[in-house]
Amino acid sequence: MNKTVYSGLALALIGALLLLCPSDNRGGGSEVVDPIDEQTEPVDPKPEPEPEPDLLADVYDVMEKLHRELLRKSADKAAAGEFANSHEAGEFETEAFEIVKQTAFEPLKKYDDENMGGEKWSPEVHEDARRRLVK
Repeated sequence: MNKTVYSGLALALIGALLLLCPSDNRGGGSEVVDPIDEQTEPVDPKPEPEPEPDLLADVYDVMEKLHRELLRKSADKAAAGEFANSHEAGEFETEAFEIVKQTAFEPLKKYDDENMGGEKWSPEVHEDARRRLVK
């Protein structure tokens, strides 16, 4: 082989070694960033809006939980002999269920006041508020 072939091989070997060396050992060159190592998340130009909470589902979930607790208390009272007859048991449950409803439906009353209470009310506003609830 002649001198030109050896020179070419030597240059190729030096080039390969330079590619394999870490960037801080190359001497003053700008750092090359590996795109695989970059862990940037793509930016969504228009993020999705937060879904509105399902107010009706929340109201009825609370009402169910409270109603079940009411029935447990009624059963405990019956077991303890606190009811003399079905009328007393029925009165207890009826009165307690009114409290359950008032408690569970409080967020819905607040929603109504904020969205269509007083001067804000119109048939269109009422319709819009109700349709948003049943989405």
